[in-house]
Amino acid sequence: MSLLLALLLQVGPNPLGGAIAGDDLVRDRPPRPETSASEPGLESAWLESCFDQLAEDPARAHTMAQIRRT
Repeated sequence: MSLLLALLLQVGPNPLGGAIAGDDLVRDRPPRPETSASEPGLESAWLESCFDQLAEDPARAHTMAQIRRT
């Protein structure tokens, strides 16, 4: 009996059946633009400089990461 209950609790709404209100925004969204691996974005460049600074001054790198996060 408990196994049947556990299996029934696994069931959720069918996202393709229209059971979730506003799911068109998630289901039919356009694909993400592709980025080239040879051209790092601003986030990648910042993260790389943060990792470089981590070896020299970990406390400063941590502080800069906390500032960036907020």
